[in-house]
Amino acid sequence: MPPKVTDEAFAKCRPLTVTTLAGLAITGLKDLTIGFSVVLTATIADKLEIQNWVQALKREGDNFPLVNSLKSMVGHSLSAAGSIEMVAAVLQLKYNFAHPNLNLEDPIPEIVDMIGTNNLPTKKVDREINTIAKANFGFGDVNSCLIISKYKE
Repeated sequence: MPPKVTDEAFAKCRPLTVTTLAGLAITGLKDLTIGFSVVLTATIADKLEIQNWVQALKREGDNFPLVNSLKSMVGHSLSAAGSIEMVAAVLQLKYNFAHPNLNLEDPIPEIVDMIGTNNLPTKKVDREINTIAKANFGFGDVNSCLIISKYKE
């Protein structure tokens, strides 16, 4: 049985997001149209994940990037989740769309307070996407966040 996710355990993600954003600054990436493919597993940890990104990005409401989770479409594939979600992120980047968060009928109120509902698409959104942050927070604190961008000559 996987360990229980607690507020304290998930709070460890904040240094990861801050470190990720420091890495963005170092690379000179100024594209603020980052889309997020996040964990969002309909648990207490979801609001903490979004809160950490809000604090790290210093963006909220309609100024926050689109957020989606592939788990709403394919379920949780445990150790394969990160790889499968990365493929979905690359496809969104290549074809300029954000996939919907299926069955998101009643978002967590604290998340809505932070970023509204416009950034939690329930239908496919066609728009130019140049950069995606793909966050993975796994069992046993195996955490990562990859930033992927379109190649520009």
